[in-house]
Formats: sequence, C-alpha cells, structure tokens
Amino acid sequence: MGTRTDQLARTVGLVLGGGAGMLGFATTPVHAEPPSSIHGTVAMAADNPGKHGMHWRTQLWASQEAVDRAMLRVCAGNEAHPAAASECQQFPVAKGKVLTPENVLSGFPLTPPAALYFSWDGIPAEQGVVFTRTYTVAPNGQPGTLGQEAHGQLLTTLPAAGVSQVVPLALDALTFRSNVSIANLGSANTVTVRVRNTQGVVVGEKAYTLPAFGWRQLNDVFLELGIATYSYSFAEPFGTAPFAAYASIADNTSGDPTTMPAKWAYDAQRGLFIPVAARLPGYTGTQWRTDAVAINWQGAEKEILFSSRCRTGTTTGTQTHGCWSSTRTRRSSHGRTSSARSTASTIPKEVS
Repeated sequence: MGTRTDQLARTVGLVLGGGAGMLGFATTPVHAEPPSSIHGTVAMAADNPGKHGMHWRTQLWASQEAVDRAMLRVCAGNEAHPAAASECQQFPVAKGKVLTPENVLSGFPLTPPAALYFSWDGIPAEQGVVFTRTYTVAPNGQPGTLGQEAHGQLLTTLPAAGVSQVVPLALDALTFRSNVSIANLGSANTVTVRVRNTQGVVVGEKAYTLPAFGWRQLNDVFLELGIATYSYSFAEPFGTAPFAAYASIADNTSGDPTTMPAKWAYDAQRGLFIPVAARLPGYTGTQWRTDAVAINWQGAEKEILFSSRCRTGTTTGTQTHGCWSSTRTRRSSHGRTSSARSTASTIPKEVS
C-alpha cells in the first residue's frame, strides 16, 4: 500500500486553510494563475461539518503500474477560491503502490467543500488511476462506515461544450434530497442546470457562472431552483466549456449519501454494463437493492432492454443456484424516465 512517508511527501509547502463551514465562501472570489495541463477532476472533496456533530472528509487514492515513479499533481478549487497553480501539491506514486493521503483538502487554503483537479507527470493520464472516498467522522473521532466514492474523470473523456449531461435525482424526492455539483475544467463557464420531470418536461432551470477550475454545489436542487419537488426526475446541466457533474442523493433522516455521476448519450447499439446489483438482506433487518433508471434522449419512443446476469454457479436441470437472471424490455418516450426497481421477489418488480 506504500508507506505513510511516501504517501504524504510533497514538493510544495502550503498554509493550512480556512474554516470548516459548508460553502462558507468569501464575498470576493480569489483570482490567481490557474493550473496548466490539467488532465482531469474528482468532482467532490470535503473537509467540513455535517449533521449530528459529524464531520465530512475526503481520502484520495491513486496508483499507477507504468513506470518506477510518477508524480501526481493535485489542485483544489471552488467558486470562491478557484484552483491556483501556486497552491497545487505533488505526490510521488511508485509503481504498484497505492497513494492514500487522508483528509486531502486539509492542506489547501480554501473553505471546503471543493473539487480536486489532477495531472500526471511521467506517465500518460490514461495509465494512472485516481479516485476518492468521502466519509463522515463522529465527534469521538471514529470514522463512519458509509462513504461516497468518486472516480477521476479525464478531460478528454468529457462531452464537448454545449452537450447536455444527465444526472438522475432521487426516485423518492420526499425521503431524499438531491444535491447537484459541477466542476469546471476549462475557462470561465456558464452552466445552465435544468430539471425535467418523469415526462421529460422542463420544470425549472437556472444559469450559473463558474470561474476557471471553480466548483459549485446546488444544495437541494429543487429548493435552489425554486420549484416543486418531483420524484423520478433528473437534472440536465450543459455549459459553454467542459465540466464534470454528479448528484449526491442524501437520506433526509440519516444523512446517508449516494453518488450519482452524470452521464450523456451513448451509442444505442453499444449498450451499457452495470458491474454490480444487489438483492439481499443487510444488518438490523434492512434489505439491499438496486434501482435502475433509463432516460430516453432521442426524439421518438424507444425500447430499452434490461438484462441481468449472475456469476457462474452450480446448475441442476434448468436452474442456477445462488443467483438469478432475467431480461426485461421497457418502452420510453423522448425525455421520459423509465425505471426498474429491485425487490425481494425473484425477478425485479418494475414500478413506473
């Protein structure tokens, strides 16, 4: 896993930054020379208080298998304090080792939360892996068990300016709240965020101007846009420069979060693969399940094929033990949301 000395080695000394207020931005944004040659972003990082005395923090993970030693440069920025070249940190990443600095935002002079921006030196960006785990710490200092993972997104893989991205929001908008975040990866960017209901109708929109390498979170996007709450809805951000977006779906009672990264239109013939789905009991009588949501982004009604597969098991006759498989076809009109919800039954029940 690499030694703690290797993990925390830095080439730039920084002044420890600001307070821990949620989006406690300064009145006047900080303007400094932006970082150059940024390869990508992890569009969520925290070092700020949450509910019930909890504190959110982010651990960075990075690895590479290409060369004996590569350098990872990490910058941080938000709307009030965009990422600046003079504040970036550098970490050596040895071949086959995993870099895991705790509370990565603690070394940046800004008020969290923010986005991380990164670049590799010594290897092509495609040969490095970067992601984060954002989790809670209790008042007694013990870390929580539930965390949000966010994978690094390369600039070369993001859609071009003007292309709409799609961010699914909470299926049950009364029980959960939906926060939408945007990380700008280019020059000053005007990002418009629309919300569409399950019928594909635009129910609200608002434009935001982000500085180069700035980040903004829309806390409770329905409240932010001044619109009614809609279940089975989705956000549609699009901008004048490349950006990364995601939704954080938080349980209104427990505060437990789920990360929903933005997507955009794919080749209909290629299909998509969801690597894991669950339908099994958890602790204290809870039940794990996986809900699938599909959004039609074409001009006519389309058929959507949901096909589930399990790992190879012992087969007796026509039944496979220890797993289930099914294929379901759904129809969805332009802009509409179609979903399949997993329940305790053998085949997932479709509810919309």
